[in-house]
Amino acid sequence: MCLISRFRDLFDQTIGPDERPRLLALAYRVAAIDGVVHEFEDDLIWRMGRLLGLSAETLAAIKGEALKNLMADQAHV
Repeated sequence: MCLISRFRDLFDQTIGPDERPRLLALAYRVAAIDGVVHEFEDDLIWRMGRLLGLSAETLAAIKGEALKNLMADQAHV
């Protein structure tokens, strides 16, 4: 079984659909901790969200909400 399949199976078994957006928001906040959401981090979180069945629009909203309270100079994408 490939790593991606194992990742998705683990999420399906342990994290309910209602918890997934909050988890991805947390991932964005962790990625922004150094002041920059690097392209690799952004892409990885986006791909995780898509694997979990979230739409691109939903992921954009999650990202925007997660990063909106950071000071303007804290999180550059």
